[in-house]
Amino acid sequence: MHKSNTGSVHAPVEESTISTPLERQRDALKKLKTPPERDYFKETVFKGASFKKQLEDFKSEPKKALFGEFWKERELAVFAGQTGVGKSALAMQIAIQVARGASLDSLKDDGTQVETEAQTVLFLDCEMDLEDWSSRLKGASIPENLIRFDFDIDAKLEGELADILVSHFKILLDRTGAKVLIIDNISWLFSDLQGRDIHAETSALMKKLLQLRKSEGVAILVVAHTLKGKKNTPFTFEDVAGSSNLLKYLEGCFAIAEVHGQDSHRYLKQLKTRGRKKRFTETNVAVCELLQTEGLLRLVRREELDTRERLLLTEERDSKDEIEELLLEGNKSTTEIVQELGVSRSYVYKVKKELEEARAKKEER
Repeated sequence: MHKSNTGSVHAPVEESTISTPLERQRDALKKLKTPPERDYFKETVFKGASFKKQLEDFKSEPKKALFGEFWKERELAVFAGQTGVGKSALAMQIAIQVARGASLDSLKDDGTQVETEAQTVLFLDCEMDLEDWSSRLKGASIPENLIRFDFDIDAKLEGELADILVSHFKILLDRTGAKVLIIDNISWLFSDLQGRDIHAETSALMKKLLQLRKSEGVAILVVAHTLKGKKNTPFTFEDVAGSSNLLKYLEGCFAIAEVHGQDSHRYLKQLKTRGRKKRFTETNVAVCELLQTEGLLRLVRREELDTRERLLLTEERDSKDEIEELLLEGNKSTTEIVQELGVSRSYVYKVKKELEEARAKKEER
């Protein structure tokens, strides 16, 4: 003990117990860096942990293509088109290809390849019946692991449709082990909801499907219609029915549309992607031909055709005489004719084919 100048008594202070403000700050930061393991979320509707730990524990796996750049593993995507354009045919083509798995042909990098091994695919078919498919797929080899299903007409749907559908999807996914689900189509699901807000119902279903995708790691492709009245204009996301209720939930969205003046030609365009750059845009759409091959009605990529969307939608017949003249002269290539006249490559091929057929008929006479 010792006395101060004022006569008060103080206990001696050990230097080792003295801490500066900087040391106290370091101690506080050290405690923050190594928080105790506690279940903060016990008995709540939430789950979580340190974000840093979540990132360290997360193992990212590259997404393999289920339908080229348009749809990949663990993605919720929408595929849209007008009535009669071939949406169901393409949806079934994708289902069959994924069920069969990657092959030498499908691995070709044409934007529509399959990169996964053969796997179980669930296909909810709301529009087509077995008689339709029987005629369309006559002679086709259908894989055993493609499971097509529709609604049991005797089933009673009581409660919110989105909750019912997703809970039963989960049951089927668990029982089959499937990681791929295709729904054809969302417009049909809500077509008979009298007095209900279809937009709210659509939004609720998409939200539930997103949760299903996250919890089960499943890839989901939803087929949708376009708005009525769309014709010969470039495709945008706003053309998709219910787009305002779809956009926020999607990893991808693509569309199928007819090529003007070509009954069997279609083109595919990406409207939205997440995590990767769009490959097929208005200046480079994927042009395909709808063909019956191996008993299957499917789209076959035609990489040699023009890929500018604007030119695939416009009337080009006014240029027909000029195209014929240049073709008959034989001094210019197809590419040079396309550039000079501002027409699509597919239309030049069409005119060329007509000239060849006319010449052949003339020679027969």
